[in-house]
Amino acid sequence: MVDDLKPNIGPYGDPIARTPAFDRIAASGVTFMNNYCQFPLSGPTRASVLTGLRPDHTGVWTLDGIFRRNNPEIVSLPQLFAAHGYETVGIGKVYHPLSDETYNNDPVSWTKPYIKPQAPVYMLPEGKPVTECVDVPDNAYFDGRVPICRS
Repeated sequence: MVDDLKPNIGPYGDPIARTPAFDRIAASGVTFMNNYCQFPLSGPTRASVLTGLRPDHTGVWTLDGIFRRNNPEIVSLPQLFAAHGYETVGIGKVYHPLSDETYNNDPVSWTKPYIKPQAPVYMLPEGKPVTECVDVPDNAYFDGRVPICRS
């Protein structure tokens, strides 16, 4: 699952970006040129991807994607994998950093404790989610501290 990824990568024709890992993945699979989401916010879309259900069923209409608040019986995709013997591990912003500790990162979905690196989300006090751009290393931000899995 990838968050806030704009199509500024080689497989989408960006002439400047150097994205060899994405290029390799695209060369061995299918690159979807027309992509759609359930709702123009990440919370409802994440809930849809992780449950297979529309926002009108999950009840998630905001960034805080807590589908279990109204639908505790829903089985998430990682929960389904876990129930069938797979190890499931959450890292970073799969369910987004949820504010309600009861549902934070949906513990029933994971067979291992959720991995959440500690770092600021924004560097500037007036920073905005889409526009902040501070000249700091990637690992200064929360997203940059998520471990990269290599095979």
